Amino acid sequence: MEKSTLIFSNNLDCCLKQTIQNTNDLLYNLQSIKQLQCNIENIQKIKNKLQIPINMTALSYLRQYILKEENGDYLLHNLIRKYYPLNDSQILEFEDKYYYLNGIHSGYYITNMNVVRRKGISFQMQNKTYIAKGSIDLLKEITFTDINQYNIWEISIPSSEELYEYNPNIDFHKDDRILSRKALCTKYRNALSINEMISWDWDLVKDIKNGYCGSWDEKGIINLCHNYGFIAQMGVGRVNQTLDQLQEIGKFDEAIIEKTKIFYSDKEYLLYSYLPLSKEFITLHQDELDWTVLQRNPRINWDFELINMLLKKINSTICESDRTKHLEGTYSMYTAIKDFLNDEILNDIIKLYYR
Repeated sequence: MEKSTLIFSNNLDCCLKQTIQNTNDLLYNLQSIKQLQCNIENIQKIKNKLQIPINMTALSYLRQYILKEENGDYLLHNLIRKYYPLNDSQILEFEDKYYYLNGIHSGYYITNMNVVRRKGISFQMQNKTYIAKGSIDLLKEITFTDINQYNIWEISIPSSEELYEYNPNIDFHKDDRILSRKALCTKYRNALSINEMISWDWDLVKDIKNGYCGSWDEKGIINLCHNYGFIAQMGVGRVNQTLDQLQEIGKFDEAIIEKTKIFYSDKEYLLYSYLPLSKEFITLHQDELDWTVLQRNPRINWDFELINMLLKKINSTICESDRTKHLEGTYSMYTAIKDFLNDEILNDIIKLYYR
């Protein structure tokens, strides 16, 4: 937008006489502005004509690689719902996850940060109530910037350990709730120990350990030992060394470590599923990786072919009743298709697949 404004300004400067000495100069400038406006309108007409085949091509790609596959419409719906900059009518169409109060359907969760940024953390439209409180989808996407700017702390997220369990974006190093020795903060440390998709390092492990007054809470120890994302990031080929170093920091029962070493003895390629993998690696080892993990791994660089492969793998390896729970999608997946989406294409998709 800024670039277009600058181009318009430069063109206008070229067309206008900068010093107006008489009525003829004024008339000349008015005619120049009128001609420029005419040129802009002609360019817009050409752009509108070109947009039609562009939209047709984009829709063709979406249909070929995603929508033609079983559950492809479900995956695309989730990606649009969580990441597309929804306008009001699209909110009514896509923000469709119910929340319940005292067992009664009371409204809909806001699951899209773009909606929060534009509409706030709660609002009503057409007698429908939308709230951000308790939305796991939103918890996975928010950053500290979002939290502070949009007052998301006010919707009881800080009283819930789920932020620590699910969010892969926030840096929890030196976090007050992790370092605090208050007993009630144990739940935050234990929740963080489950988080598979944050960036793990030994400093964060030491923060967790330092938060305990005495010995490391056993639940937290078990959580971290069985956290595939943590183990993978510390080194797929050095699982035993990772566990030994964890025990050295935590000073807990060595029997837990020995059992865990046996547990991981046959899970090398499962662990790879939690790492930032290339398309080539995924394609080569597609039958050894866990696609239910890959689909929620925020570090994968997705493209149409990989998304298509994901749908085929989920449909062929997961029982029908469980498939949709493994097709929630990530922002990195949305990035692969966002340039193929606009309001006109969404209108066509809604008419063809969601009505």
